[in-house]
Amino acid sequence: MGVKSYLARLSKHNRLFHAMMRKLGVQQTLFDLPHSSEISRRAVQRCMGCAQAGDCDNLLSQNDTLDTPPTYCRNVALIARLQRLEEASPELGKALLN
Repeated sequence: MGVKSYLARLSKHNRLFHAMMRKLGVQQTLFDLPHSSEISRRAVQRCMGCAQAGDCDNLLSQNDTLDTPPTYCRNVALIARLQRLEEASPELGKALLN
């Protein structure tokens, strides 16, 4: 795989991952965590290993919001943790940053 194709895949999966976080309502919770950029980087790498990016793209384009990630999502455990944090304390991010 050449550099251009790798960067194109990286860009696509980065877009898919962050769109999924927005539609699930946990993007701000992710951003508020310490080391969020490292967490996001690893999550995008997991996303890049998925063979169902087309299905994911279709799901995201057809829904304004989502309650749960698709079962094939390689970040389902991360998303579940973020959802638990969001439910437990919507102000968690602010507390972590203070």
